[in-house]
Amino acid sequence: MDTIVIMVIKIVSKKIVSTIAKDQIEKELRRDEIESELKIPTDEYLYDLLIHNGPMTRGEIVKLTKLPRTTIYDHLIKLILKDRVIRFSKSGKKPGRPKVYFKAIIP
Repeated sequence: MDTIVIMVIKIVSKKIVSTIAKDQIEKELRRDEIESELKIPTDEYLYDLLIHNGPMTRGEIVKLTKLPRTTIYDHLIKLILKDRVIRFSKSGKKPGRPKVYFKAIIP
């Protein structure tokens, strides 16, 4: 009985791993498609987006661009280090973490 359970676990875990790998590959392909459609570097695209839309949260940027959160965050950090974007937070009326916004610095 134990060997049957172990075999089932192995089969299920292989299926889960293959599904995760497939999802990861699909995400990478979508990101590459989106970035190739941009025709400009992602940093510049995000900077222009912030100039035209004003301060935005990372979640709002994700919804607009369809890029992964980590990709957006990495590029926002680069822009912060170049003194082109600032990061600030606003605490709302609700308890908990304040929302973090990113704003373009217009020269």
